[in-house]
Amino acid sequence: MMFTEFEGKTLGEEGFTKDDVIKHLFRDNKQDDEDDGGNDGNIEEEIFKDGSLELFISKNIKDPWDKTKFKGYVHMSPKQKGEFGERFTEKFLTMNGFDIKSASTSTSGYDRMVNDKKCEIKFSLATRGKNGGITKDSFIINHVSKEKDWDFLLFIGINSEKNMRIIWFKKEDFKENCNTCFNFQQGGKKIENDDYMCTNIKILVKCDWVHEGIDSLKNIMFKDTY
Repeated sequence: MMFTEFEGKTLGEEGFTKDDVIKHLFRDNKQDDEDDGGNDGNIEEEIFKDGSLELFISKNIKDPWDKTKFKGYVHMSPKQKGEFGERFTEKFLTMNGFDIKSASTSTSGYDRMVNDKKCEIKFSLATRGKNGGITKDSFIINHVSKEKDWDFLLFIGINSEKNMRIIWFKKEDFKENCNTCFNFQQGGKKIENDDYMCTNIKILVKCDWVHEGIDSLKNIMFKDTY
């Protein structure tokens, strides 16, 4: 930025006012911005020139659920996916005769009251495979806590519109056995974080403390033998 036109002058002299300085500064800043923008644009055009970056994006935003009622789910934020899962599960449980109530507060350690039991809800669509399609039973159950206020956890995993994986377990069983198939999440053992995740559902369902299917939950809840 050049100020040679003001050399040897003092503010207030004839022909040299505060407005002159302001105009000069804004004019130069605008010019600098225009120059920088032009250069950035040229760099961006060069980087994308061979089309490989755009191809990478297009391959990784493919929605394997495009032909189903779950179209668009993969593009939602984690918070939106969580809320969708809770709504889906509530409707599913209601259809199966369960009594559902909302959690007492938005910060409660559970998501719904199910037959007067505090239920932590987890929901997932099967993850996308390398070929862009669905990998069956490829689910993630994350952010499970030993100390939060819940009685049982219910997980619904969607393989297709006609194929759901439903599992559930009690909190006390999780606390005693979680190390068998759950791992620490977000920092792990080093910070003693009460945050666990499971990435292998096939191993989880083989555990004797884990129950499969909605009928097994009905047998416990409806017979009041929970």
